Amino acid sequence: DFERYFSALTQHFQCLDQAWQDSLARARAVSAARETFVQRATALGLRARLGVDPQPPSDGGRK
Repeated sequence: DFERYFSALTQHFQCLDQAWQDSLARARAVSAARETFVQRATALGLRARLGVDPQPPSDGGRK
């Protein structure tokens, strides 16, 4: 029972880690798409009309 429990627990942690890695990869892709959008809007002279803050957050409030 002990070995089965820790085997299942290990699989669970591996699943959580994979979900975390997938989330980070998605966040990077979304961030890159946002940057591309802001660059294109700026090139077209639309930066002031974006309706969103074109500056990325400095540190997310973390110190």
